[in-house]
Amino acid sequence: LWPAAEYLSEYLQEHLDTFLDPTPPIVLELGAGLGLSGIYLAFLLQARSPGTTRVLLTDLAEALDGLTRHIHMNPTKDVDITAAELPWGDLDRIKTLIPNHEQNVLVIAADVVYYEHLFAPLACTLHYLCYEHRATVIIAHIKRWKKDNQFFAQLRKRGLHVSVEREEVGFV
Repeated sequence: LWPAAEYLSEYLQEHLDTFLDPTPPIVLELGAGLGLSGIYLAFLLQARSPGTTRVLLTDLAEALDGLTRHIHMNPTKDVDITAAELPWGDLDRIKTLIPNHEQNVLVIAADVVYYEHLFAPLACTLHYLCYEHRATVIIAHIKRWKKDNQFFAQLRKRGLHVSVEREEVGFV
């Protein structure tokens, strides 16, 4: 469990009204891993606006068994929460997961800026979601290397607005 996933969950709870007004039709978690942030957000949505949002937790195929198990261990009553494979950069797969008419999608991700060879596919995925689905993207990121800045530069080159909410986060 990455510290950024814990931070993202806390951040979403604290800023719920900011990102969920209006309530998005779909929440998409990229690189969900164990699914903490997406499952937690599903519980927050269940209390706030039951039945209005679909939560889709995505990762690579090898992570889906564990992700599906965590979804079943944390059932939600009024929020549709599912796991699906989504390799970054696979725009055809995104099109099968999210209907073309869905707009104002909320995309969340924690600790996904990690491997340099995945920067371009992740940037491609985010660019598509922002332009085709008017997505708002929230990434919780722990800066490890100077090369991490290259990823955010790629987003800016694609015309996406990138802002930093918090530069330093303390963990106990």
